[in-house]
Amino acid sequence: MEMPQGGGGHLPSPTAADIGRTWLGRLRRAAVLERFTKDGWVPYQRFGSIEGARTALDEAIARGVEPDHLRVNEVGPSTGARIAVTAAVAMIALLAAWWLYIMVIG
Repeated sequence: MEMPQGGGGHLPSPTAADIGRTWLGRLRRAAVLERFTKDGWVPYQRFGSIEGARTALDEAIARGVEPDHLRVNEVGPSTGARIAVTAAVAMIALLAAWWLYIMVIG
């Protein structure tokens, strides 16, 4: 049986199989491909999604780079993004409380 040529199905990388999974399901998160040097783990390339980082990791391993020298690391949301989400949730809660107050009192 011959292997198909071109861009066949993409199997998930065994070295990055659980990255990007949360209790809410799969989320689009930024990721960094890191390389191990004498100084430790150094950021090598940034990606806008986990899938892009996984693909780059798989391609690097296919080119012959040792799997122990590369890893994919998720980048969490920035402090500003966390503050914005917290403020939005607080505003929605205040709006809901105001609406309940108007409906009960008025």
